[in-house]
Amino acid sequence: DGNLSAIGDEHLAEHALTPGGGVEQEERLTVFNGRGVLDEDAHVRVRAVIARALLRPARQQDAPALLEALGARDPKARLGAAAALGAPADDRAATPEPFLTLLKDMDPEVRMAAVWALGNMAPGSTTALAGLVDAAQDERPDIRMLAVVALGNLGAAAERAVPVLTRALEAGGPHDRCYIAAALGRIGPKAEHAAPELLRLLKDSDPHTRMG
Repeated sequence: DGNLSAIGDEHLAEHALTPGGGVEQEERLTVFNGRGVLDEDAHVRVRAVIARALLRPARQQDAPALLEALGARDPKARLGAAAALGAPADDRAATPEPFLTLLKDMDPEVRMAAVWALGNMAPGSTTALAGLVDAAQDERPDIRMLAVVALGNLGAAAERAVPVLTRALEAGGPHDRCYIAAALGRIGPKAEHAAPELLRLLKDSDPHTRMG
């Protein structure tokens, strides 16, 4: 995401995808999400909306309005609602089911937010996990890779994704193969059926793929 540097701190965008952080980080995130929502890069815009959601988590009483906004005609409203409802929380205001519908949204930014939300919900939710497996087959490479990273973060719990990831490993380009190989590695022994294909990649012409 080269355009991240244009808003001051490319590492900050990564922090926007995780909860927590001190007061200084919160102040910087406020600046980030204020500028980022107008950025020309879709990934930056999505991360900025997510940063805003992390700073102002949805409350239970907000859930009805936010759930209604998931079906709004304005994609920005759907994106904002998805980020707000998908943020990590002890008293989560939404279940995975609405986000499965958003995975088919016409707007790719909304689908990105849905993948992020499902990644937060997937530990302990087979429904969210199934959604990530579907998203790993999205027509857009950037959305596929977001889902692949989320699946890798689940470790052995993402065992059911191994067949899909293995097929993608065989068909994907160098950039895809790098992310997929890394995800399969994080799934660990549960991904043993992908071993022959991973061993083949050790001879891949792309160095990043071989390191994946």
